[in-house]
Amino acid sequence: MHLHAELIRSMASGVGASLADLFARDDGSGELKSVVWHLVWCGQLDLDLASSITEGSRVTVNEELWDV
Repeated sequence: MHLHAELIRSMASGVGASLADLFARDDGSGELKSVVWHLVWCGQLDLDLASSITEGSRVTVNEELWDV
């Protein structure tokens, strides 16, 4: 999880990344995708949950809660 989390953090820092950009880095195992959803669930990644979630949805790092 730690290696995926660091990649996700580097991609989603600043202006963020789309879900499609993040998911494109998955190696087919689904592990990176699972880490993305885990980090959203625990608040370390911000995703507008009040809107429809699409591949274009922006994901950003919540620096205050990032603790991986």
